[in-house]
Amino acid sequence: MMDESEIQSCGCDSNACNPNDDQVEPIVCTLAGHEQATRADEFRVVFAHLAATEAFPGGFRWVFSVESDLEARLRDLAHREHECCRFFDFRVFREGDTIVWESRADERATAILDELRRLPETLDSSRDTEALKRALGERAGLVFASDQEEHSG
Repeated sequence: MMDESEIQSCGCDSNACNPNDDQVEPIVCTLAGHEQATRADEFRVVFAHLAATEAFPGGFRWVFSVESDLEARLRDLAHREHECCRFFDFRVFREGDTIVWESRADERATAILDELRRLPETLDSSRDTEALKRALGERAGLVFASDQEEHSG
């Protein structure tokens, strides 16, 4: 296992994936409604290379087999996912002949983190973005800003 100093972040600027301890991010997804299905499809594409999912205290990791340009695509996806879900902490790094995506969140988002861990199975069983949102919203408590805007507009 790599030590923390060797792990490269997803490429976010200046600790963007590591909010300061005194900075509490709201448990909300700000991804625009019209982009949600596209983002789900992006995850489906990278999950074709998923070799394992491993839980650890406070988070989980997805382990991918190394494929041409996959590490760059995972870093980009992690960066963009963090832009809309700032309460997550993502790390993407190489470990031997694998690429690892680690996900963490504080205890307020434990249920959402559990749903994210199951995302490969959820996306494999359904192409219905609304069903995915219901799982993250109703079962895990994630608020989607785009839904709030639709109801207020």
